Amino acid sequence: MLQVIKSLPDYVYVQFESGKRGYVDDFEAAIVDDGKVLVRSSSRLGYLDFGVNAKRINYIAAQLNEYEGWQCATISKKTHPEYVAQNSGREKDVPQQGTWLTE
Repeated sequence: MLQVIKSLPDYVYVQFESGKRGYVDDFEAAIVDDGKVLVRSSSRLGYLDFGVNAKRINYIAAQLNEYEGWQCATISKKTHPEYVAQNSGREKDVPQQGTWLTE
């Protein structure tokens, strides 16, 4: 379930709640002066999320990349090795759209 908490022309704050245990994650996106979009997706409890927030960011990035003019980076083992090591529990990459990457 998701709930939009705040929406402005250059900012959005959304809360995602997991279906099984009711954990809440916060997602924020803001457009800054140079036209870049800053994104934050974070679990409220603990520091491990088993790749859930990376999966969310990668999904949104993939959707935006379908539009002309968008170039969104994704979270991967190459770009964020410490995050992947802490959250995957194995030498694989973070989940992207329901799969585990092997690069």
